[in-house]
Amino acid sequence: MGAGVRAAGVPRDDVIVPSKLPGRHHAYDEALAAVEESLYRTGLDRLGLYLVHWPNPIQNRYVEAWEALVAARERGLVREIGVCNFLPEHLDRLQRETGVRTVRRTLPNFRKWAGIRQFGSVRRGQRGASSVSNGAGTAGCRRCGPYRRTDARSEG
Repeated sequence: MGAGVRAAGVPRDDVIVPSKLPGRHHAYDEALAAVEESLYRTGLDRLGLYLVHWPNPIQNRYVEAWEALVAARERGLVREIGVCNFLPEHLDRLQRETGVRTVRRTLPNFRKWAGIRQFGSVRRGQRGASSVSNGAGTAGCRRCGPYRRTDARSEG
């Protein structure tokens, strides 16, 4: 990938290559190592966007992972950082405990789950459990409030 970016003939800052941190690497040192491994594998000097893939609440180390991404950004390894699949309470905790607000976030594609959720809601804690059918055949998220998105596009 790095060779392709260099051969493209466009300014490096115009090319945004994203990557995500898997939930199994939320420990601070592992998160930094994952960013460095992403750089090594892509052959790039920095990534345009690095996201915490999901909060992985069972491990409850997403704040630690976020702190590692903040450090990676400060070291110039990534240009922007953000999160995916975080609920408002996760976002609030990140800001409260680190003082760093995420400006890039994505939420699950609720439309994908609409057909499944029409037959009954999934209990919290199960895979994809934050959205439920609103009874009108479309999915919505009762818990996301102002953070509600209906697709996986990042905002920022």
